[in-house]
Amino acid sequence: MKKSFYFILIVALLQWSCQSKEMKKAKAYMDASMYTEATSLLEIEIQDKPKNAEASYLLGLCSYNLRNFDKTEECFKRAILLESKYKTKIGTFFYDKALELVKNGNLETAERFYKQALVYDIIGKDVFASKLYSYAIAEIDISTKSEPIIKIFNFIKEITTDYNQKIAEITFSKSKTFLDRGFPEDGFKYAEFSIKNDPAHIKDLASLYLEYAQTLSKSAEKYLNAVNYFDRCLELDNSKKEQIGDIYYNISNNYIQSNNISIALFFANKANIVNEKYNKWYVELTNKYQPKQILISKFLHNYVIDARYTKDNGIQISTNDYCLRQPENNTSIRVKASGAVSSLKLHFELRNGWFKPTGVVVINDDTGQILYQVENSIDSFIDTVTISAKNASSITVKPTSSRGDYIYIYPDSEINYYNN
Repeated sequence: MKKSFYFILIVALLQWSCQSKEMKKAKAYMDASMYTEATSLLEIEIQDKPKNAEASYLLGLCSYNLRNFDKTEECFKRAILLESKYKTKIGTFFYDKALELVKNGNLETAERFYKQALVYDIIGKDVFASKLYSYAIAEIDISTKSEPIIKIFNFIKEITTDYNQKIAEITFSKSKTFLDRGFPEDGFKYAEFSIKNDPAHIKDLASLYLEYAQTLSKSAEKYLNAVNYFDRCLELDNSKKEQIGDIYYNISNNYIQSNNISIALFFANKANIVNEKYNKWYVELTNKYQPKQILISKFLHNYVIDARYTKDNGIQISTNDYCLRQPENNTSIRVKASGAVSSLKLHFELRNGWFKPTGVVVINDDTGQILYQVENSIDSFIDTVTISAKNASSITVKPTSSRGDYIYIYPDSEINYYNN
């Protein structure tokens, strides 16, 4: 036993003593993680001794750490061709690094290294897939994003289909967790991924879309997003057509009550498309709330309004009597409709009065919310702006300076509104 130990020790010492200065220095650099310096020395060694398998192997390791993966594979192949003993070592390296790269989120290179490990026949597909699945399950409970986990599951699917049902169950379960916690984007990504693996939860997913869409539809700012979810629900489960038609009908009526006519008509049209029993009702509704448009030129007779700033009420355009009242020397212009203003196209010019204002033109709705604001330091400027008024009862246009600024309103300006 002692003789064997001493023999191995003597061989190792002889090998060390026979190594060139480049090899010894390269290993020292590698121990210090100085891979660029080690690479230069190993390339000199290989040029001098092209059959040095260890130099090729070490150069492969350096290339990996310098993220030159093409060179890594090239050097490892050369090392194995020179000495077959490196096959197991290199195969194990590729296998270990593939798992490491998965954990670091570099799945593209991980898949590349996994395929290299298979070439060297170090591991089986099942073993690798099992390790990936275990890692993904551990990460899914702590990850705040769905995409990295879904990528790992897709990697597993490329290796084997044995985990498809398990993946479908865990991702659908996780989708509900994300939705409950207020992360719909990732929640639905998990759910959609789930049904791609196993269609068992298609109707369950349709119900999730329906529930979430109903929540969104209560917000005037999010109603378009709500419709996307309603549409996806119908794609997954067409049997919900009548139910969604009834929901659209109720939403439309709610928005009519709150005087949001444009949104009400939008949902009324959706109800009409989804459920034919609402056809007659939709026609009656659109006739009642037919959008109307007033060209300001109707009142201006193709002249420009020249208005100065005062603290009094501004110009008021009323759709009741189709008349224009312009208080003397007033720049605050109020556009008012008898129903609900939906939009205003304003083509205006501002000319500075006594000195340049800091905030030039502000347009507010009747709640005081700013719909448009522009700041400009030049002497005058012309602009055309189209504003969604969100069914306000009136809109006011004014400069923010009180030092004699002029606003000119051009005749091609217009008001769109719904008459109650």
